[in-house]
Amino acid sequence: MNSIIIPLNAFETTGFQHTMIGKIHEQQVHGVEIRRELMKKVDQEIELIAEELKKYPLFTVYSAPIELWRENGELNTQELKAILEEAVSLGAQWVKVSLGFYQPNRL
Repeated sequence: MNSIIIPLNAFETTGFQHTMIGKIHEQQVHGVEIRRELMKKVDQEIELIAEELKKYPLFTVYSAPIELWRENGELNTQELKAILEEAVSLGAQWVKVSLGFYQPNRL
């Protein structure tokens, strides 16, 4: 089961994703997916999650509800920069966002 990644909200929690990391690690999975949209206090929760992740060798995916491409076809650089900084704080190996308004002919 070394290729299974479980979202931290897959099971009932106390409202904070960091409380599930140890329980998920016990299931011998490969990694966890952190969901930004479930955070009420982003900076505080990222810090708690990052500290908890240091205890376990888990592959980390950071999922954020932003659009990579704006409706006008431009890259969403401001929000993407903020999300990437948060991902670095978490030690995430992957970042997952929506494509948004991707237009293949604009590139």
